[in-house]
Parts: sequence; structure tokens; C-alpha cells
Amino acid sequence: MHALPFVLAMVAAIALAAPLLRTLGQSGHVRANYREREVVFPLGVLSVVAALVALVPLAVLERLEATTVFYADVGAVTVYALGVAFLGLVDD
Repeated sequence: MHALPFVLAMVAAIALAAPLLRTLGQSGHVRANYREREVVFPLGVLSVVAALVALVPLAVLERLEATTVFYADVGAVTVYALGVAFLGLVDD
């Protein structure tokens, strides 16, 4: 049961990757990388969106259900993970 947030985040990332790439590319969010190839940016937003898509419904379910989905210190881990994700987004 502890792998459920990870699995849902992976499924969300896989489902959202192609539409996000297409949308960012069509709206002109491209840059040349170090090899002078055009790449889409900021693709780091995918990790943030996938984490939120996975964690928000699970947090609601945890409040409604008596079983535990998350570890006791999930708040600190979530803040850390989202902080790192946003730093990666800024780096893009």
C-alpha cells in the first residue's frame, strides 16, 4: 500500500507527458540546448503536476478512510519533494 502514491504519480506522468509536450511546443516554449537542438521547456512542470494529481486524491482518501496510505511523516517528505520539483522547474 505504500507504493500507491508512486504508482499513481508514474501513471499520471505517463498520461500527461505527451499532451504537455505537444502543448508547450505549440505555444512556443522551446529553447536551443547545448547541442543547438530545439527542446521544450519547462518540462519540469510535469513532475509537479504528476505529484499533485497523485497526492491530492490520496490525501482526501486518507482523511475519509481509516486505513493509512501515507507514512506518518508524509507532510515533510511532500514539502521536500515539491520543493525539489519547483527548483528543477526554475532550473529549466
